[in-house]
Amino acid sequence: MIKEENKIFWNEEGKTAKISHSKLLGFINENGFSKAKINDTNTILVKKTNNRVRIASEEEIKILVQKHLKEYANEEVLETFTKGVGSYVTKCKLELLDQTALIDDRDSKDSSNFFFQNVFCRVTSEGIQILDYSALTSVIWEDKLIKRNFEMPSLSTSGDFEIFCKNISFNNDERFLALKTTLGYLLHRNKEVGESKAIILYDEKMGLNKQAHGGTGKTLLSLALKECRELETFDGKEIKEGSFFKNQRLNLTTDLMVYDDLKANVNFESFFPIITSGIEVEKKGKQSFYIEQDKSPKILISSNYIVKGPGGSSDSRRRHEFEIANYYNEELTPEMEFGSRFFNSDWSQEEWNKFYFFMMTCVMDYLKNGLIKPESINLRKNRMIDQSCPQFIEFAKENITFNKWIDKRNIFQIFQSSYPEIEDLSSHKFTKWIKDYGVSFGSAYEDKSTGGIYLFILNKHEDANGN
Repeated sequence: MIKEENKIFWNEEGKTAKISHSKLLGFINENGFSKAKINDTNTILVKKTNNRVRIASEEEIKILVQKHLKEYANEEVLETFTKGVGSYVTKCKLELLDQTALIDDRDSKDSSNFFFQNVFCRVTSEGIQILDYSALTSVIWEDKLIKRNFEMPSLSTSGDFEIFCKNISFNNDERFLALKTTLGYLLHRNKEVGESKAIILYDEKMGLNKQAHGGTGKTLLSLALKECRELETFDGKEIKEGSFFKNQRLNLTTDLMVYDDLKANVNFESFFPIITSGIEVEKKGKQSFYIEQDKSPKILISSNYIVKGPGGSSDSRRRHEFEIANYYNEELTPEMEFGSRFFNSDWSQEEWNKFYFFMMTCVMDYLKNGLIKPESINLRKNRMIDQSCPQFIEFAKENITFNKWIDKRNIFQIFQSSYPEIEDLSSHKFTKWIKDYGVSFGSAYEDKSTGGIYLFILNKHEDANGN
């Protein structure tokens, strides 16, 4: 409710109508507008309504004032404002608005919130609570509101999207749980757990016969996430190395960045800064601002090629990879199987309820188990081939034994005589292939020289399953 003394910010007496700049600012403040501090040099204009805040603009303030004057002031006051609008509502003057703390409605380390139109749900590792908004004591960004109602669905049968996720997980319980924790990680709006990773999705048959195998469901996963979180999708084929993070579409409230169909020549190392440090956002005509790592968006990448990186622990600890089963294709799409298109008017309210409940159980499983790494299907083999060649992989399987010293010069000569068609192969490059092969199996390369003989060993510690 606007105070009476702030409703009138003009003077109609005398020959010329006058508008008080200070009282106008008070009127704007009373209507919920304020400035929020991003960093030491930048602020943004925001508007608060009840317990929700959104980013605002000068234009809507001008419209608000014009509408108010049309209702309460005479024509002369309205004309004065219209002629001088560029001096009454300016960026410089709006800097004098009350300053509020920047809203931080991110999830806690141990819970996650889903804000619907009628209720909000709080997810923990123990379960899902459906709560009335009267129980919400904090202010949230309006962008976080899912524009649908939610009610607890019938759990007697699974929803279409849950069945879809089982199908692309080979209907294997362990892989299905791994996929759920992957989705849960992306849905959890918090980075305190310490798992700062980019999620990378591949097709099971990626690169087979040097062809892309699309239509398997990678895009549907990102669309599902978009129904729950604020997400920006970028065409991975259009990315230019070194410039793709200066993106104008990102906001302070963006939860996820999706790079769809990443092309083969983009190096994963380019993603390191925003995975572990934060991101600089440059908007056209506006001052850039920086989003700290703990508030920066999480990253989802889909690709038909092995996403290449520098290798080593700095690479592996920043990526979490999942292979999608080629259950769906051009001849069998989800729409064909389920008789409806996902995420549109084909779905009943009950189907939407089942979808959101499933997504919340993904967060629950993630909070309970962390990110579960799935067993490799073809990824390990594809990566090794990408780093060397198919002939070397077959040769290594037959001729390289883990935890055993091997004559480097001798095995190089055997390989050359076995595959004379592979030309221009140096001993240095062959050694790199051996090292990469060892890394793929979690082994450490070591070499030594004794009596003029150069030896190497791939030290591998077996787990309880003998792997």
